[in-house]
Amino acid sequence: MFDKAIFKLPHIHRTLAILVLFAMMETACILGEAFGLSRGLVALWEGGVFEDALWNLSLFACSFVCVRITLDLREAFISSYALRCARGTRKDLFSALFQTGAPLAQRFGTATSAAMALEGIDKMKEYLKLVLPKLVNMMVLPLMFAFAIACADWVSGVIVIILLPSMVLLMVLIGKTTAEKSRVQHGAFKVMSNHFIDSVRGLPTLSTFAVSKTYADRVYEVSERFREATMKMLKSAQLSGAVLDLFATLAIAAVSIMLGLRLIDGSLTLLPALFVLILAPEFFRPIREYASDYHASLDGVNSLHTIESMIASVSVPPSTKTLPSWNGSSTLELEGVSQAYEGVSVLSGVTVSLKGYARIGVVGTSGSGKSTLLRLLAGLEDPAAGAFVLDGRDPLTTLRYESWEEQVAYIPQDPTIFHASLRENLTFYNPQASDEHLHAVIEKLGLSELLVQLPQGLDTLIGEGARGLSGGQAQRIALARVVLDERKRIILFDEPTAHLDIETEMELKQAMVEVMQERLVVFATHRLHWLDTLDYLLVLEEGKLVEQGTTTQLLESTTHFVTLVRALRGGEAA
Repeated sequence: MFDKAIFKLPHIHRTLAILVLFAMMETACILGEAFGLSRGLVALWEGGVFEDALWNLSLFACSFVCVRITLDLREAFISSYALRCARGTRKDLFSALFQTGAPLAQRFGTATSAAMALEGIDKMKEYLKLVLPKLVNMMVLPLMFAFAIACADWVSGVIVIILLPSMVLLMVLIGKTTAEKSRVQHGAFKVMSNHFIDSVRGLPTLSTFAVSKTYADRVYEVSERFREATMKMLKSAQLSGAVLDLFATLAIAAVSIMLGLRLIDGSLTLLPALFVLILAPEFFRPIREYASDYHASLDGVNSLHTIESMIASVSVPPSTKTLPSWNGSSTLELEGVSQAYEGVSVLSGVTVSLKGYARIGVVGTSGSGKSTLLRLLAGLEDPAAGAFVLDGRDPLTTLRYESWEEQVAYIPQDPTIFHASLRENLTFYNPQASDEHLHAVIEKLGLSELLVQLPQGLDTLIGEGARGLSGGQAQRIALARVVLDERKRIILFDEPTAHLDIETEMELKQAMVEVMQERLVVFATHRLHWLDTLDYLLVLEEGKLVEQGTTTQLLESTTHFVTLVRALRGGEAA
């Protein structure tokens, strides 16, 4: 349940020091309770004056009130700290999501990203409120109580000190099993969330092809796996709590039996025996409380790990360096660039040189690393290893520079169409574009027919919740954004026509080829007819650059590319 990630939180050492002070105050008050109550009861038992017992019972009452006040102050303090941490983490997470956008959501899943930004932060906050005070109490209270018990009765002190490591070891052994099952349950939750969101998004398409019932069954199966994982985790957590409770009960019973036997033979008086008997449950209480909330805080641990991974995947770009503008003589060299997600390699040791206004094709089977390579070139992700050398300058570990992003246009399969007017969508990169320039680009890219159909022309709302667009129209708008911004000298096409029918694609091809003029183009595709428009090809296989060259060179002298072409021709024929 405890994780080293806690020590990365802001002001954590000061917070732990203050919690130690609260724990010492709580211990002192509980000792006052035990001392006052035991002396008062012994005084009454031995027939002493009631006024003497009253003073001791008053000490007990005052100590009891002080314990309540201490706990309330500690609760207010840790709640305030957890809230500040939650706000700071939420700000960092939103910054990561807004800075990286789609690649981060694609890597972790849209539903997981949303869940972590909302429920995940709250779970992390509750985790801090639960764990930090109980962790400190478990470290401080047993040691101070053991010292007090040993001072009153050394035999009882030896018993509790011997039993304490055994109880902690048992808690660790059981906790590891529960933690592993919790990680499985959290993974099942992320899969279920992402699967459900994907199904809801694709519901119109699923209904069109009459497979919505099949997907409903799949959603049910995924949710059942999550339910089963949750029940296994709860079963393990409840079992661990029951075992620790039993162990603590037996330990207290052992202390009580020894006290009773020694009271009978007269080797121990009533006052220290009663004092020890009152403190014995308090000695084991911090460990039992820490273990009892184990399953309740596991969600917080897993959420904290996921959120940290999301934030850590985004590095802040250096703001002091301005990269040169791309032109016909520019060069970009990739030196051993690699990428991995959660320890799984998706791109390995890619070394290649991009020059001037070349048209570079990236081909390979699905999952070969094409999209990952384009996201690295766009500066949307940082590589796990390798470097970029721009115009022979010092190597760069990332292309996440504002001056680089201003030059790059990244066009995926489904370009984002904002819920805004057509004008605002077209001028996204260049809001100052004139109407004359705007209409010229609309005519050039074949958007005139769409413009005529819109009731308010350029001011008509489009996008989600408004006027819908076809896939080809969305791609034309994405191209128009590039043409309207003269700074965009690099275009990265990530299979932009993969979801279009061949007729629409051929209509769009001419416009795309015109946009490619006087720009560096990196084009990932599965469609063979694009190869004739590309100057150079990179062939990826399982994340590795296995071949490169012109189409003619690769067809004449290589095997990987020839095999790929045959497979693609077979797929297109089918």
